[in-house]
Amino acid sequence: MHNSVIKQSVNQGFSVMEGSKGGSVMSDARDKAGDSKCLIMTVLCAIAFGANTAYSVVAPILPNVVKGYGLADIYTAVIISGYPLGMIIFTPYFGKMLNSIGQKKTLLIGVVAMGLSMLFFGFLNKFDRDTGRWYFFVAAVLCRILMGFGNGCLNSATSSIIAFNYPESMGFLIGLQQIFNNAGMLIGTLLGGQLYALGGFILPFVLNAGVLLMLGGITCFTFP
Repeated sequence: MHNSVIKQSVNQGFSVMEGSKGGSVMSDARDKAGDSKCLIMTVLCAIAFGANTAYSVVAPILPNVVKGYGLADIYTAVIISGYPLGMIIFTPYFGKMLNSIGQKKTLLIGVVAMGLSMLFFGFLNKFDRDTGRWYFFVAAVLCRILMGFGNGCLNSATSSIIAFNYPESMGFLIGLQQIFNNAGMLIGTLLGGQLYALGGFILPFVLNAGVLLMLGGITCFTFP
């Protein structure tokens, strides 16, 4: 349903020439451009959903794992805080990346960075519970920092793509993207606990990593 709404919105602003032949040519061009923009926006919404699922999937899992390593609750907070820390550290570079390598590559780097961070995170419990607690802690913080960097890249690229391609529908589409952001946070929290119970620590992270890396591949072929 939302695809038809997106398509209707992105078709706004395309003028159709009067007359049979000219009108037909311009109408076909408008329809093709509208379809392309609809596909791009659909992929952006899917990325927003997957990225925010990755952000929140750790919430029901991490506290028990940290306690299993004999670490206090404050270390759980520090690990989770690595995500916004990564965004803060790299914020000055997101605009420079857009200017130097473009929207598509910045978006792709963000999606791949988030996918890899989730993949690495899924294997953190392989550290020994007695001698590897600090390796676990440092690696977890670094993974969250990498995830924050990736999310900053894709958020910056997404905002730029919407502003550039959909100026007439920018407000509506940014609001639509926020719906998928919040839906991802909601589903990630619910899904994390269920997947952890089903397949242990590794399953929710590796599954989410696979989805993000798949979306990265789709990005390669969808965006001009």
